[in-house]
Amino acid sequence: MPISSVITYDGLPVSSGGGHTLKTKDPLLALRQVIDFIETLTIATAPMECSVELVSGTGIPDSFFKPMHQRFSAKYGTERLQGLGDNTGHSWMIPVRDIENLAQLFASLRPLPSHPFGLQPGCVRIGQKFRFKAFDGSAELSGQGADNYMQFIPCFGQILGESEIYARLSEKSTMSMFLNFPFEEASPDFLRFRAFVQDHLPFKLSEHHWKRWTLTKRGDKYLGRKLGRRPNQSGQPIAFGGN
Repeated sequence: MPISSVITYDGLPVSSGGGHTLKTKDPLLALRQVIDFIETLTIATAPMECSVELVSGTGIPDSFFKPMHQRFSAKYGTERLQGLGDNTGHSWMIPVRDIENLAQLFASLRPLPSHPFGLQPGCVRIGQKFRFKAFDGSAELSGQGADNYMQFIPCFGQILGESEIYARLSEKSTMSMFLNFPFEEASPDFLRFRAFVQDHLPFKLSEHHWKRWTLTKRGDKYLGRKLGRRPNQSGQPIAFGGN
């Protein structure tokens, strides 16, 4: 029997910058912030996906790119290429055990070359699919999992009931996330858990990217409606995100 509704946070979509900024220029510190969130609040539902990326082309000096490209190609083998306008992204899959050393490498190379459109010339990337732990950390918070929501896909790459983060760690680090809060209403329990999650993030959750997904009367899909600031029973506004 599908659960009737769930609250999600999509932070941040491409139209809003593509991710929250981690307010540190040290990629090693940014990595520790991301790992702290993962280890404290989550239970993995798939292996962590890790990669390292270099950017070549406009604004990136060969003196930075070429030795790094040679180093990563020798260690990690065949690269994956991605067009980035006048630039090209070069990425390699890496084992989890290498992420700290690579974050330290980019930290040691600061200041990194400056790109006119803000592309980071090199970064470590982490993707993790997960479900939230309960408050005491002993078990999974109930009401999660795609099977509870008919495997419904609200947007490409997302599925109700399953949470995910994606971090890019460099001199400018970002973290995007699709979070599923298994609460049917914006209840006091939801607000308490939302505050608990906020306490373990190095940035403020936005108030503009919350939705409540509700099962239709036909029971064949979910419809999402935005949540924001609205009065609670006492007439005071409920803030679903930070300022």
